[in-house]
Amino acid sequence: MNRNMVDMILYIKKMELKGSDTENIKNNLLMRGYNGHDVKKAIDRSSKLLINKMTERQLSPYEKAYLANDAAKYLYQLVYYGILSKEQFESVIDDITNYSQHKVSKDELKLLVSIMLFNENPDSLSLGDELDELNI
Repeated sequence: MNRNMVDMILYIKKMELKGSDTENIKNNLLMRGYNGHDVKKAIDRSSKLLINKMTERQLSPYEKAYLANDAAKYLYQLVYYGILSKEQFESVIDDITNYSQHKVSKDELKLLVSIMLFNENPDSLSLGDELDELNI
């Protein structure tokens, strides 16, 4: 149901900053094959988020060792666009450093964040790269 919800919200926030209106964003997502209900839900969730220009927090070398470069960049984007709070950012970092035995990929990070934000069952998530073509 929430297929790539985090990616859709991130896309919406980026497009809003570029000046796109909600109707245009909605139409772009629908043209790419996303379910109208999921798009509406992503737009509703996005409208409740404020941009959080968190720049003072840097990952330590220890923390960086647990994240692939694209995953670290993605995590910062989620905080910047207000999808994750500073506290949720810290919780994600704590979970990764405490429980991962390898570098966490961007897809694995998406899974963790989706579970945290939407309480989704991991089996119901689709972590395809459908939105990667949208230059997120």
